[in-house]
Amino acid sequence: MRVIIGVALGVCALALGFPGGCLGGTAHADPLQVFEVWGTFKAVSSAIVSPHTTDTVKIERAATGLVPGSSEVWVAERTTANEGPLGSAPIHQWADSRSCPSLIPTLGGLAALEPVSIQPPGLAWPVGMEHSGTPREERLRGERDAVVYDGGDYEIEARGHWASARMEGSVILRGGAGTPAATWVKSALKALAPCWSSKSPI
Repeated sequence: MRVIIGVALGVCALALGFPGGCLGGTAHADPLQVFEVWGTFKAVSSAIVSPHTTDTVKIERAATGLVPGSSEVWVAERTTANEGPLGSAPIHQWADSRSCPSLIPTLGGLAALEPVSIQPPGLAWPVGMEHSGTPREERLRGERDAVVYDGGDYEIEARGHWASARMEGSVILRGGAGTPAATWVKSALKALAPCWSSKSPI
């Protein structure tokens, strides 16, 4: 004997020899709707030999409904690419604030990041600090770095605001190994390492 019950999204069949019996009636969470890209952060290895690795994490604001702010969820999409002649296809991974409790606190750490001091033309650089010099100085420094440098390049792009104008803005921070940008990016990648999944929540 078979009893069939119609439901809105599928049909559940309860039958002898068919335990559970649900056909097409499995409930799934609503897919996330992405409303905006909040920012990105990136680490590029500068190994002397190829390939070098680029780790890029894009942060997006999403929600479980069609109205921005309804059940807000933050999504991180990581793309790891081994570039160069010996490189391989990019790997994509995801994490979101529902399953990764460290995502929001990690991003919150950007608020305390040391800003870059703008260096206008004609203003003397701090004594002992490495900086871009004349073309000849740059060439000599490049030759030296090609031999001994095995660090990386780091970049952070994020949304923010101008306090005095009460308006939105954005900021891009770039720096090499040893800079606050590098310290934060490496720390963020380490904090999010347990969260990555090959399944996209979007």
